[in-house]
Amino acid sequence: MGQQSRRILLVDDNRDATTVLLVLLRDMGHKVECAVDAHTALEAARRMLPEIVFVDLVLPDMDGCELARQLKREPGLDGVRIFAVTGHGDEESRRRSLEAGCDAHLLKPVDPKFLESLLGSPRRR
Repeated sequence: MGQQSRRILLVDDNRDATTVLLVLLRDMGHKVECAVDAHTALEAARRMLPEIVFVDLVLPDMDGCELARQLKREPGLDGVRIFAVTGHGDEESRRRSLEAGCDAHLLKPVDPKFLESLLGSPRRR
């Protein structure tokens, strides 16, 4: 039996990458919203109070690490789990994302089986 549906916010300006992750997460039974920039993400987070945020490190209006810091300071979001999802796998990017409060640093594209194990919910068949 799968776990309860989670509120998830995806933040990425690459619509193709967002669509793939959106479909995958919705197939798992989660409630997912998307934002293409940090400003929109902050507004969405304040409204929906996500349990999990997947954030790209390179956004058009703000560094993804700065967005992670701001999300952690928002009322009601201090316990949010933030996962950096990026094409930058170098040690410096990893260090920066973890120091900013991200719970993990994931490389695009995220493996569906790894995502299932990360979220603890099986895909719907």
